[in-house]
Amino acid sequence: MSECALQGKVCLVTGAGKGIGKDIAIRLAHAKAHVICVSRTEQSCAGVAQSIINAGLSAEHFAVDVSS
Repeated sequence: MSECALQGKVCLVTGAGKGIGKDIAIRLAHAKAHVICVSRTEQSCAGVAQSIINAGLSAEHFAVDVSS
């Protein structure tokens, strides 16, 4: 994934607390995007966002149920 293409962009990732969503969030962050991690539970998405921030990258998190 090109860093130039995503630098300065905001990416919202649903299901970012685990599995594929988590992997996508981390990859987008490493490509220099600001990642908004969203999952149904704050605990899971907060952990992913914090690990991204701890790596010196940009992220925030929100607990949201997008199914309804």
